[in-house]
Amino acid sequence: MLQESATPTGGEERLELGPPPVVGAIGTPHPIVVWGLDPAGRWLVACQDRTGEAVLFGLHGMLYDRDLRPYLFEGAGAGVEIDAFLGRSADGGTFATIEGGRLTLRRVGGEPRTLDTGDLGWDRTDFHGGLLVGFLEGDAPAVAFLRGKDPDLRRVIVHRLDDQREVTLDHGPGRLFSASTDGPWIRLLIDVSRPGDRRPRKETNRYHGPCGSGWPMGVLDPGTRPLERRFVRADGGPPRTVDDLIGILGDLAITRRNDDSIWGVPLIGEARATELFEAACAARIAGASERFEAIVVTCIADEADGFAPLRHWRAGGVRDLGINAAVDPRERVRWARGEWPMIHVRHSDGDALVDLRGGGVVPLASERQRVDDVFGYEHIVLSRRGGALSWLDLETRRESPLAGGVVNAGGRTRRAGPFVYVEPLVVDLRGREPKVLGVVDPPSVFGLAPSGHVLVSDEPRPDERAVNGPLHWRAPTPLPK
Repeated sequence: MLQESATPTGGEERLELGPPPVVGAIGTPHPIVVWGLDPAGRWLVACQDRTGEAVLFGLHGMLYDRDLRPYLFEGAGAGVEIDAFLGRSADGGTFATIEGGRLTLRRVGGEPRTLDTGDLGWDRTDFHGGLLVGFLEGDAPAVAFLRGKDPDLRRVIVHRLDDQREVTLDHGPGRLFSASTDGPWIRLLIDVSRPGDRRPRKETNRYHGPCGSGWPMGVLDPGTRPLERRFVRADGGPPRTVDDLIGILGDLAITRRNDDSIWGVPLIGEARATELFEAACAARIAGASERFEAIVVTCIADEADGFAPLRHWRAGGVRDLGINAAVDPRERVRWARGEWPMIHVRHSDGDALVDLRGGGVVPLASERQRVDDVFGYEHIVLSRRGGALSWLDLETRRESPLAGGVVNAGGRTRRAGPFVYVEPLVVDLRGREPKVLGVVDPPSVFGLAPSGHVLVSDEPRPDERAVNGPLHWRAPTPLPK
């Protein structure tokens, strides 16, 4: 928690940091790679090679080290070795591990609980161990996992965190191939192969156990029937089949048809699908918000010089926003999942923010330089252009350079509540205007806590190898007056 106190001169007020999430050294003086981190800093999982060998990063950051082992740290010290870290809830209050080969659910301040996966064991080559589906947020937080070794009998189980009640989900006909969470929904891929068909298979190129690099893959050999995509609510009910999915907004599946029109398909009830953007627009989604159930698109049918008209959809209709925005032909959709209602777009005259709630457009002063990063909190917008930081007050629309900013800010960024790390600065976005808390040196930052502390190693980040532990939660160093 940040506290305000008077300066020794009794003049201006300054900000002081409260205690860090953890006091003391985390880990041992060996190479360390952070795997999972609580947003509040109460725990972390990191891989260490405690044999004395260096841990090297290969092409694209791939890890190659057979002696890396995962450790769970719930405070300072050497930690406890576990088999694997699988994932966490959004607030970090609950996380899943493999311990003793069993799927284990841990809650901050509580005792670990082993979940019953039947005869389905842990697959060390799979990112989720072949067990975890994901975490579900909302009024009834839960964890979803798989039960049953026989592929024909395997089911998704939803385990509620408050009362430990479990629901077995019906995925309909076919064999469950994979499952993941998507808001309040479970996203399913179903193998609908017939007798005699070649079945889809899973592969992974994860190297050297759970701490190694790689990614899981679904493989469809020639002659394999396509997988069928279905959705089922986490609280049960019949599955719904959805083709040509773009994403989910609440209880609406957003799909694209062959004529390039975009439709909203209700996942609950018998309501008919609704056309959101007509085929003549050839819409490409620039941003979307689950919380505000809104979509912003560019109509590439009217593209000119890489820019196209920007439109906004929310229940009630489509609105033309009056600007031409940059087109992303790969449609890497930015699904805004937080509380802040703005998205950043680049348009033909500079940069702007689009309010997803109503489609309002807020220009950002370009100064002949494109905006690289945007961070918002309440009425404050922090932006980075090159190495310079500036901020915008959404209420007054006044934009100013960040006091205490430096001209070489950039590179890695992190966010925790109202705090932003833009290498090498930590900035507090609260109040009438943002404040620079200080600088982080050396720039080996592994996390940022809601208290404003940063998780760092005491040595600079080396090239092509992991830094040595231990790690510490430290306050940023105040800038010189």
